[in-house]
Amino acid sequence: MTLGRNFDPAGCEQLLIKVLRSTPKLEDAACIGRHELFDGRHATETHAHAREKGERARALCDRCPARAACTAWAATEPNPTGHTIAGHTPEPAIPGRPRKAAS
Repeated sequence: MTLGRNFDPAGCEQLLIKVLRSTPKLEDAACIGRHELFDGRHATETHAHAREKGERARALCDRCPARAACTAWAATEPNPTGHTIAGHTPEPAIPGRPRKAAS
């Protein structure tokens, strides 16, 4: 990877600090150490495996003591299509033009 000549290490550091400060500390979250369950489908995964992984992630969220705080935080984040967050896995958008509403 080559960095452009306009690369600003101090700016990157400030951005990282800002992102980390806005992320809640959920020390008692059930997902700690289980990030692979919450990631979206990888190109090498079957749809069935990705679906099972999402189900396991949602089951962890269902019994998580940090669920309320996580849900509140997730509501402020962009929609992570395909990734499970706070017990919710948004469906990927279907490419193409949206259908017209029935009249």
